[in-house]
Amino acid sequence: MLRRAAETVVLTARRRLSSHLLRLRIGEFDRTEPGDLIARVTSDTALLRQVTTDALVGTATGALTLAVTTTLMCLLDPVLTGITLGVLLLSGWVVRTVMARVNEAGTAAQESVGLVGAALERALGALRTVKASGAEDRAEAAVHAAAESSWRAGVRAAKWLALAGNTAELAVQTAFFAVLAIGGSRVASGALDVGRLIAFLMYVFYLVPAVQQLVGGVSQYHLGRRR
Repeated sequence: MLRRAAETVVLTARRRLSSHLLRLRIGEFDRTEPGDLIARVTSDTALLRQVTTDALVGTATGALTLAVTTTLMCLLDPVLTGITLGVLLLSGWVVRTVMARVNEAGTAAQESVGLVGAALERALGALRTVKASGAEDRAEAAVHAAAESSWRAGVRAAKWLALAGNTAELAVQTAFFAVLAIGGSRVASGALDVGRLIAFLMYVFYLVPAVQQLVGGVSQYHLGRRR
């Protein structure tokens, strides 16, 4: 059902975008490259499939799991819950900052893909002229330059996405050790029994997949929303 919904989203986007492009005024059309417009209808809209299946569902599932787990943790011990949420909020601020970089790199990558299509469309559209004038190397260099630009932007996006994912996992591990240290002192003082501390630590471990799902979904959304 999710994949069918994703395919429907892509179909709707392609219909609307192609209808819009076919009704462009000549002045607006002359300011753009046909290859870039083709890339918008084909490759850009295909990213919506991943956003629908991964971003929306992953974000909703991760957020719901995080909310339920946090509520149960609060019932066990509000003090340790506050410590855990403080660490997660700090990591959330870092991830939010990283997402701005992901937006920039993702947008640059897709714009470069459009430039690849535009350069290739120009070369293939006048292939006989290119061959007659011996300009294959010049056309090849233009296409390769656009492809390398897209590669560099994609690598930047991958770097920032890796930083976001590792930051979220590191935050959960930091929260675990903080809870272990402070919870141990509370057990020693008699404010908390061992059973509750063990249960709380299990909930902290359960936060790992929820946080990863949430960060992954948000990352995919930010990659797709600018398309």
